[in-house]
Amino acid sequence: MPLPFSLLLFSDLACKVPSLAPGTLETISCILLAGDITIGAKSENSIKRCFKKVALQLPEDMPVYFIPGNHDHPYVCNQHEWLPSNFTLMHGRWEEIQVGISKGSEKNTRAPEVILIGFGGASMGLYNNFAFEEEEIESRLSGLFKQVQEARDGSDGFIILLVHDPPRNTALDVNYRGDHVGSIAIRRVIERFQPDLAVAGHIHESPGIDIIGKTTCVNAGEARYGFHALLHVDDTGGIHADFMENKKAVLKENK
Repeated sequence: MPLPFSLLLFSDLACKVPSLAPGTLETISCILLAGDITIGAKSENSIKRCFKKVALQLPEDMPVYFIPGNHDHPYVCNQHEWLPSNFTLMHGRWEEIQVGISKGSEKNTRAPEVILIGFGGASMGLYNNFAFEEEEIESRLSGLFKQVQEARDGSDGFIILLVHDPPRNTALDVNYRGDHVGSIAIRRVIERFQPDLAVAGHIHESPGIDIIGKTTCVNAGEARYGFHALLHVDDTGGIHADFMENKKAVLKENK
C-alpha cells in the first residue's frame, strides 16, 4: 500500500481557482485539473491568458497535471512552450509521479510511485469543442492501461485515472434533469482495469464520491463557483475526500 499522501482536485475552472482554506497547499503533493480550464476560449492569446491567470493562483513549485475538457479548444491538448514549467499535459498519456515524503514517515522514506493516466475531452454531447465517440474513448484508454501493465510488469503502484467525463450511472453524472449523462466508455474502462482512484468533473451538479468495484470515483464539482476536492490516501489504501464549497468542508470516505 502507498504511504499517506494528499492531492487537490479542480475541474471546470473557467480561468478561476477557488479560495482555499489556510494551510491547504502545505498538505498536498500535487494538483489535478480535470478539464474545462478555459471554457471556450478560442484564440491562442485568450488561452494563454487563462493559463497564466490560473498559474498565478497556484505555487510555482507545485506539480500541476491537467487535461482539456469538452469546452476547451483542441489547441489545449498540445504541449506548448508557453505553459508554466510546473504544468504537465496528461491527455492521452501516462506518467509515474512521486508523491513526496509523507508526514510522519521515517526520514528518506518515499511513497511508491503514483501512476497517473490521463484522457481529456468528453463523449459527444451538447458542447463538442473537444469530444470523442464512446468507442474511441474506450479504445484509447484501454490502450493506456495496457501500456502501464506492460511497463510495470505487475509491480506495486497506486493508479489514478484523470478524466473530464465521469462514469455513467453513478452519483457523479446526474444532470439538472435527473438524468445519468456520464461516459459509458469510462465506466467500462474502470470496471475492466480497476484503478485505485478515478477523478473527473464535467457534470457540475454532481460533486461527490462513488464506488465501482475497488475504484473510488470522485467528481470535484465546478471550480469557478468554489467547488473542489481535497483527496487523502491513508496508509491502508483508504481514500478520504473533503469536498469544499465556499470554504465549508464535508467529509466523505471510502474504506
